[in-house]
Amino acid sequence: MTNLLISFVSSGFILVATMFGGIFTARVLLPQGKGELTAVILWPSLLAAIGNLGIVDAVTYYAAESDENSLKRIFASGLILLLGLAVALVGLGYFILPNFLSHYGPDVIITAQLYLAFIPTNFATLFLMAFLAGRMHLLEFNILRTLVHLLAVTGIVSTALLGWASVRVFTFVNLTANILTLLVAFWLVLRQRWCCWLPNGFLMHQLLNYGWKTQIGSIASLLNLRLDQMLISVLLRPAALGLYAVAVMFSAGVVFGANTIVVVAFPQISNLRSPDEKYLAWKRFLLLSTGLALITSFSLWWLTPWLLYIFFGSAFMPATLTVRWLLVASIPLSLNVILTAGYKAFNQPLVPSQAELIGMGVTSVALFFLLPRYDILGAAWASLLAYSASCVYMLSKLSRSLTIRPLDLIYPTLDDWKYVERVLYTVAKRVGLVRPFAG
Repeated sequence: MTNLLISFVSSGFILVATMFGGIFTARVLLPQGKGELTAVILWPSLLAAIGNLGIVDAVTYYAAESDENSLKRIFASGLILLLGLAVALVGLGYFILPNFLSHYGPDVIITAQLYLAFIPTNFATLFLMAFLAGRMHLLEFNILRTLVHLLAVTGIVSTALLGWASVRVFTFVNLTANILTLLVAFWLVLRQRWCCWLPNGFLMHQLLNYGWKTQIGSIASLLNLRLDQMLISVLLRPAALGLYAVAVMFSAGVVFGANTIVVVAFPQISNLRSPDEKYLAWKRFLLLSTGLALITSFSLWWLTPWLLYIFFGSAFMPATLTVRWLLVASIPLSLNVILTAGYKAFNQPLVPSQAELIGMGVTSVALFFLLPRYDILGAAWASLLAYSASCVYMLSKLSRSLTIRPLDLIYPTLDDWKYVERVLYTVAKRVGLVRPFAG
């Protein structure tokens, strides 16, 4: 319960910081500049997410499963794998970015190439955080994932107040925030005495073997999430990407609950030994995530026009309908986050990978037909179709892969309702939304 509360507080701060940073940069840069900044950060981030080969997930899993003596060998083996991948990805990115961003101009291309330094920084930070999550050091883990957003927002506001606001300056602020977070992560892990510099060939093979199974799904999931922005950045004007980036920010508010819960769910379910205990924890995490997604989605749907006008200004009002469709699409996406965590914890990572491949296929076909005709609204429809397809597939595979009936997992019992009620009440009480009865 404490870990879940810490994760909710951390995710709440991250959501507020991300929304504030997105609103601030949109206000300062307007749709054109917002689109350029999104494109600069998007492509190096995609290369990092696609190219890590699932090593981060593998480190989390094996750190949770291993004893103290094995941790040091996992540390050296995983770190060498990730840093080698980072060098290759930086070289690849340097040569492909001019082709993808050719219509953005030379300044944007050079800025994006410089931001490729994000890749090794991100790999090292996520690797260290994976150790902390796997060993259930979730307070330190949440401090790190919060710190990078705090530093980035503080830097963006500070440079803007000094009159230095530009796409390039904001890009370097983001990179600096990631480097400082890496230094703090290294200090936190160094204190645990897990560091070792002698890799083990067998462990490297194990990490890769687990990692590629999860990475297939992770790549497909990433493309489901970002293929729309990738194609918009290549095919449409920068202002269209700026409008769509703001729309995506709203949908992040819906997935907030699932992304918060999964931080606790994956390591906690993985640490349980009994299949029955794993199933029960998975079910309750899934129900909690679904409830939060439904409430948040429909609340934001009604408030969309007012929120866009108040926070972003009239220049972003054309994104209203796109925002609303992305909010609906975020409901199946939230389910997918927790379903994926459960399958991974049961050592069945290929099922969510297959689901995401199906979703990626739906995304590709839908974008091909919808994006040229309906612009960014078509991209939102494609997202809804893809997330729904992945969700239906994972639910349909439960009985065959884990001998669990789909209805048993998603249909709450009275005990499940009481559990969710206790969790929500405890969180509300801890943050001061309710006060205990006196006498």
